[in-house]
Amino acid sequence: MAKTLAGFRKLDLAKKVDLIVANSNLTHDDVNAWKKPLDPDLGERLIENYVGNFCIPQGIAMYFIINDKGYLIPMVTEESSVIAAASNGAKRCQKNGGFVTNVDPPVMIGQIQMLDVLNLEKAKTNILEQKRTIIEACNRCSKTVVKLGGGCKDIKLRVVDAGTEKFLVCHLHVDCKDAMGANLVNTMAETAAPLLEKLSQGKALLRVLSNLCTERIARAKAVFSPEELCFKNSTSPRTDGIQIAEEIVRANQFACSDPYRACTHNKGIMNGISAVALACGQDTRAIEACAHAFASLQGSYKPLTLYKLDENKNLVGSIAVPLAVGIVGGITNIHPQARSNLKLLNVSSSSELAGVLASVGLAQNVAALRVLVSEGIQAGHMKMHASNLGISLGATNEEMDLILHTLENSKEKATPSKIKEMLDKIRTKL
Repeated sequence: MAKTLAGFRKLDLAKKVDLIVANSNLTHDDVNAWKKPLDPDLGERLIENYVGNFCIPQGIAMYFIINDKGYLIPMVTEESSVIAAASNGAKRCQKNGGFVTNVDPPVMIGQIQMLDVLNLEKAKTNILEQKRTIIEACNRCSKTVVKLGGGCKDIKLRVVDAGTEKFLVCHLHVDCKDAMGANLVNTMAETAAPLLEKLSQGKALLRVLSNLCTERIARAKAVFSPEELCFKNSTSPRTDGIQIAEEIVRANQFACSDPYRACTHNKGIMNGISAVALACGQDTRAIEACAHAFASLQGSYKPLTLYKLDENKNLVGSIAVPLAVGIVGGITNIHPQARSNLKLLNVSSSSELAGVLASVGLAQNVAALRVLVSEGIQAGHMKMHASNLGISLGATNEEMDLILHTLENSKEKATPSKIKEMLDKIRTKL
């Protein structure tokens, strides 16, 4: 069953914490890590020129069933509506079993760029003949990962034409098991470089991981019925579930055909993926760079999700996105908030974490498209816009509740002057 905490949004912070502890494997000490600033000594060790901490809010997405397992999903983001949208998208496929994922083995690619190779074909032959020797040398870099069944598994060669010259590029394919793998792959690339220089009679220049992890694709799929897609209490004429399903398909076709739309489409997907990745101490820049590069591999920029209708007019959504994530290494074991968030997710492998991220990306996308093809995105955003304006004017939570209630009934637009006028009236009455 999906994990849902009834009335969670309306509770005060202390009661939210108690409810999470009661419905997860976290202790109060684990949850307290979310509220404490990062220890300055740890900050000094993590980055250079450390001066303090920049705080971003964390929330919990609910309603997620992934491969028949329920999750409470931590998300760190500064953008309003993201967590609500992810939860909304997950809720709408619950009755059809939630999300089903399929994740490739955690293979990363290390690149060694060879310069001044006079005979490319002879160099390729020499290297491939000694493939086993090179792989064995790489695997001596980490006995632990090899013992776990990982390590360097293959070597592939490419010739890259840069116009003015051609480079021989060696790809090391490394199974990183439950680590993201950057340190391991970089070490292996630097270890292999002298052997490749000898075999190719060239010079190794770059010896580094590629963040385009095309061997490490995470896929998620979900079915959304027309009944779950419809808007039951909306004033918009475009609220029929079948119509919404059909128009989500057409909206996705737009993204498939136009990079301007595809960019925004994928940004919304990454709203979800990056928020979970950040909460769990992952390399969000690598994840985003990889996703956008992957979206461009067909020669033009494409959406990461696809939608179609089945014979019952259900909307079938799917996502395929490369995800280099880890549950060991990096800061996952030393950053207290990341450690608590991974414990809350209760994932047992990097592949399971990748499946969670892919599912969140799909949920985020279907929720956004559902609103875009019907009521329009501003309906939800204006409420948050009004809240932000009120907060900037010093409104309390109680005052903001009154302002939002008045705005909803009057249908007036939330402008700075309007919010100030309403706030002044409330304070005059009090």
